[in-house]
Amino acid sequence: IKKGEINKDKYDEIVRASKICSAYKKGNSLLSYSSSSQKNLCYKLKSRSFDDEISAEAVSMLTSKGYLDDDNACERESQKCIKKLWGKSRIISHLHSKGFDDSTIKAVFPIIDDTDFEKNCKKLIERDYKRRLAEAKEDKAAMTKLVSALRRMGYSFHEIKSALSDIL
Repeated sequence: IKKGEINKDKYDEIVRASKICSAYKKGNSLLSYSSSSQKNLCYKLKSRSFDDEISAEAVSMLTSKGYLDDDNACERESQKCIKKLWGKSRIISHLHSKGFDDSTIKAVFPIIDDTDFEKNCKKLIERDYKRRLAEAKEDKAAMTKLVSALRRMGYSFHEIKSALSDIL
């Protein structure tokens, strides 16, 4: 760019490059707070008034520079969920809500499958549901509520039954 008049095409090109630069900087800033999937970051940029094309271009640039990696982000997110003692179905649902696609989620199945969810369910019951467990020993309705709460945490009936049989 040099001092003087420019034609409309050159002006439009500069404006577009400026918008991409702004979206890139905002995307980089968003990634400094937490990791994100490409789809989710694109959505966040669009919600901050960048149009679809500009958002996609900025996400593409961030990905090509290595700042955005869906595989690593999905793996980290699944490990966080496991530490929260979530069950398999809740973890998978959470990963979908974060914008990860099916192939990326399937890539973290070995990590998820290596987890002992029965043991995690037992830990969760002992940590968060002591009072409900005491009530459930005496009342069938309380047991139903406990099982429902554990189902919402993503555990299967088999995992819940196994964990409860160990505790009771």
